[in-house]
Amino acid sequence: MPYADPEKQREYFRKKDAERFLDRREDKNAKARARWNNDPSVHHSRMMRYLSGVKLPNGETKRPFLGFCEICGCNLVNKQKAYHHWDDELPMVGIWVCYLCHKTAEGVEGGKVQKYLELKQDVEKDYALMQLEKFGIEVPQDGK
Repeated sequence: MPYADPEKQREYFRKKDAERFLDRREDKNAKARARWNNDPSVHHSRMMRYLSGVKLPNGETKRPFLGFCEICGCNLVNKQKAYHHWDDELPMVGIWVCYLCHKTAEGVEGGKVQKYLELKQDVEKDYALMQLEKFGIEVPQDGK
């Protein structure tokens, strides 16, 4: 909508842009609130954040924090630490670990270690067969 006066045109578009910004912001906030209130994964993550402290919702306490990772032994006094537990029903049964050991523990429980070991074995076998073929050594088809 062109105006003869450029100042009036600037004012018009400033007002329209501000309205659009507020509409988008309100819509975005409403979506976030709906997700926060209705999505079970958000409730789980909210509970896990609460559990990162020492006290649990039912008043029980976690194992005492000794200041070091219980897997690798690194000092955790001013570092990111996690409380790794195995059962959501018993969050007080767990260990204090550093960030890297926590990721490793999650991988072990998720079955990723077994998958990694199988993949590593297959890749090493394929590499050995390639090296044998590279030097002209005949390899039986069954790979033995």
